[in-house]
Amino acid sequence: MTDQLNSTKHRRKPLTALSLSMIEPGLGQIYCGRLAKGLIFMVLGLAPLLVLQGLLLATNLLLPAIIAALTAMILIQLVSMIDAWYLAKHTRHDYQPKEYNRCYVYLLLMLISTGGGIGSAFYIKANVANAFKIASNSMAPTVMQGDRVLTNKLVYRTRDPKIGDVIVFANPDDRRVTYIKRVVAVAGDTVQITDGVLYINGTAVQTTKAGPIEVEIEGKMITGNEFIETNGASQYSIFLADEPADICKKDFDLITIPKNHCFVMGDNRNISHDSRHFGSIPLIAVKGRVELTYFSANRWQKKAD
Repeated sequence: MTDQLNSTKHRRKPLTALSLSMIEPGLGQIYCGRLAKGLIFMVLGLAPLLVLQGLLLATNLLLPAIIAALTAMILIQLVSMIDAWYLAKHTRHDYQPKEYNRCYVYLLLMLISTGGGIGSAFYIKANVANAFKIASNSMAPTVMQGDRVLTNKLVYRTRDPKIGDVIVFANPDDRRVTYIKRVVAVAGDTVQITDGVLYINGTAVQTTKAGPIEVEIEGKMITGNEFIETNGASQYSIFLADEPADICKKDFDLITIPKNHCFVMGDNRNISHDSRHFGSIPLIAVKGRVELTYFSANRWQKKAD
């Protein structure tokens, strides 16, 4: 009787194998004595991060790349969990633990895998994509204060910012501060503002009234109108308050954007500290292009213009 109990003492439990693979893909396989398969699943668990970077380098489409990476992660996790449960279910009742069937080995493998994931996450934040929380309403109505946006940091490795792009960049007056504005002119273009009208290359930028809206500025509701601005091939929304704020210059003398620079303005045209104050910005200061708003108190998954 005692021998029979000892022979089944280490029998692999499907629920345990399933739980281990839920914590970390591959741990359930290792628990069931399949070390090689377990390590393969652990490597595959990190692969979506490489897929994300590869897709961004190839397509510059951040949202599809993130969806593809998350889908791959979920599929790998599910396959690992199902496979671990199946292996435990069909492992011999008299299974004898391997040298690596130790709690400290499982913990070590989790730490190694987690470290790799954290390292990859830091690499992605520094070189691929980054998230920002919007601190003001200078870009209303496109993105609002409190919105959280995701930026693509790879897109400008192969091309320069173009008109209509919403970019994040280091404030020329204080490089520790990150600004978000819209590109309205690029190198070689001329910019002028006369009687509040924006002229690009001598032609007035067309605006079409969309309707009245309100924007909260420092706790005060500011009334005005939303306009659709057509700037070259790009269309986007801007906000013009009924009572222009003193922060913005009504007129701006004619300038030509120098090489490797761009001219940016906030979509909230009357309340935005932008190129009208600090001039065109060097492209080296640009950190990335805003791809989408992934969280907002009033809107969910609203893609940036």
